Amino acid sequence: MKVFLFCAVAFLAGCSGVRAAGPAPVVSPPVVITSPTLLTSEQFGDFQVKGGSLFGNPSPTGQGVKIHGTVTVTGSALLQDLFIDGCILVDRANRVELERVWVQGCRGDGIAFVSDSDLQQACCAKLDHVVSTNNGGAGLHMVNTADVFISMSEFENNGDCGIRLDNSPTVRIIQSDFGGNTVCGLLADPASHKTMLANNQFGNNKGDDLILQSQNNLVNNQEFIGPIVVGACSIRSSGSQLFGANFYGPRPVCQGPPPR
Repeated sequence: MKVFLFCAVAFLAGCSGVRAAGPAPVVSPPVVITSPTLLTSEQFGDFQVKGGSLFGNPSPTGQGVKIHGTVTVTGSALLQDLFIDGCILVDRANRVELERVWVQGCRGDGIAFVSDSDLQQACCAKLDHVVSTNNGGAGLHMVNTADVFISMSEFENNGDCGIRLDNSPTVRIIQSDFGGNTVCGLLADPASHKTMLANNQFGNNKGDDLILQSQNNLVNNQEFIGPIVVGACSIRSSGSQLFGANFYGPRPVCQGPPPR
């Protein structure tokens, strides 16, 4: 097992608010991970995880070792006890696991799982105790990626939806929270059918809490506190759905084709 003790810190000595002219900064290549690697100190820069695992020491706050940068995963791997001040991209890598991982401050989607159309290379991921917040795009964006399991996680205050599913069917989400997102809490596009939701909470999103454009979804034991914008819905759905034992706040359940 490798242990990383270093951090590469960009430092400006004697900064007075004006930077002297000079050469463009050198962009370091990402640190490549191919075997189990423990981080013991704050890191500055990008990582590419080709396999094995990348993990920090557990933290009682749920915020493990901080990485300022993007973590790109290109092989089956485990990310654990990390605080990513940036983005996570899972690029056509299957059975990736995220456990006790916090992601924030990405200009785009905080966490993205991407597969080629209909090939599902990034399928079968497991996310547990994950927080994705204050990102410019979605908290979690699944693209062409099926059979994902999500539990005990939070997707809040993102610039898009908390979770956006594009051609990503059979996703299971349990005991998670969707709040304060700009576009919606969760959106499943027409190809993201058979989504299973159990014991989650939605509230204070600026758009609809839950948008189901797909069919044959199972939605049980949710709490819909309600969006904060007049005209938004607790649930906006079309097609065949199965709802049961849900609690609804002041916003109505809307029918008809939902907006994108």
